[in-house]
Parts: sequence; structure tokens; C-alpha cells
Amino acid sequence: MDVAGGRRTRFNYLCYKFRCIGKRLRRVDDCLLKDPSLNDDQVKIILQSFSVLDENGDGRISKTEIARAYRLAGFNPTKGELDDIVKEHDENDDGYIDFEEYFNVMSSKMGKVDIEKEHMKTAFRVLDTNNDGYITADELKHALTGAGDHFTDTEIANIIDRADKNHDGKIDYKEFVDAELCKSVF
Repeated sequence: MDVAGGRRTRFNYLCYKFRCIGKRLRRVDDCLLKDPSLNDDQVKIILQSFSVLDENGDGRISKTEIARAYRLAGFNPTKGELDDIVKEHDENDDGYIDFEEYFNVMSSKMGKVDIEKEHMKTAFRVLDTNNDGYITADELKHALTGAGDHFTDTEIANIIDRADKNHDGKIDYKEFVDAELCKSVF
């Protein structure tokens, strides 16, 4: 959808669609009132993902639409698994997941993602002892040997090398989050 020919832009279409969903939680402001822990971007992600899943635009997600989304993600759910998904999240037992039910599930998951991010930030701050925004070989060695393990300088250098994508000899926060070790822990 483009602006030419009087057609709505994608954003305007999404806004229009969510005004039409129903009486509850129709706008970003309504969603923010329901869960003030979310920010505008998180609410927009929830609104947009619901729009993608609700292919026919009826304001609710059917088992068929859920199955299609799972298959696009590379999964092949059974009928029983689809029934379980809907049963778990369908609060009003109508056989569909409406926007409010979807919002409740997604907002709780967004909170869990934020908690994981906070854990990673805390771990980074613990390792970055001089608070310069980087973890050096010395800081990493100090943290690891302080935990009772013995690492050689070569082993520490290998850990740094695997995480140090820009090859500056130290690990910044993005490199830390992207590192395989960090992914396996968090």
C-alpha cells in the first residue's frame, strides 16, 4: 500500500485496522494504560504482529492463522498442539485469540525479554570493573580467576578474540550480548 492513488500507507492502514478491532485496547494509548511497563515501540510491535497474524482482519486469530504462522517459522504443529495453544491463551473460550488475549500474552513475554536484557547488562557491568564500557582481557581474567577457576593468558585471549568482532582487543556491550558464551548463559 502506498500513498499514490489515495491508498493508505502501511502505518495508516495498521492504525485504521486497530481502531476497528473492537471496543477494547484499540490504540497505543489504551495499551499503555493497560500495561504501563511497556514503551511505545513494544506496543507497536504487539499491534503490528497481531495484524500480521490476523490475516483476514476479523480482529481475532484462528487456529488456521496460528498454524500458518508456525509453518512460516519452520514448525509443523499438530492439531493437538494448535488446540493447546488456543486453549492456553483463549480466556473467553470462543476458540480464537482476540487482540486483548494476544496483548496479555505478548506484554508478559516482553517483560521477560526486558528481564533477560537487565541480567545481561548487570553481568556486563560486573565484568567491566573500571566502567569504561569495555571488558578487557585483564578484567575478564580477574573475574574468572576470582571465581576460583584458573585460566591462562592464552585462554583469556581466545575468549576475547571469539567475542571481539571489531578486533580492538576488548569486548563492548554489543559484542558481549552477541557472544556465543553470553547466548548460552542467557
